[in-house]
Amino acid sequence: MRLFSNAQGLHGVVVTVHTSTSRGPTLGRSSPVAVSNSRVVSVRLRHRLDAGRYVALAIGRDAGGRRIGAVHYFGLRP
Repeated sequence: MRLFSNAQGLHGVVVTVHTSTSRGPTLGRSSPVAVSNSRVVSVRLRHRLDAGRYVALAIGRDAGGRRIGAVHYFGLRP
């Protein structure tokens, strides 16, 4: 997942992959990273993803300590 930030940057950003909703079981996650401008974050999956709908959820903090989140929905075809 590619993450973007403003000039302040983000820290402690963790990307997780879930089944069709963000409340579904976690299928994989990244280690915490810092993002200053743009960065590609790799997610380590527990198992291979089958065909279906998934959600990538990125959560981190900005320079002021406020929680920032982003959601990306995607699907895989058989």
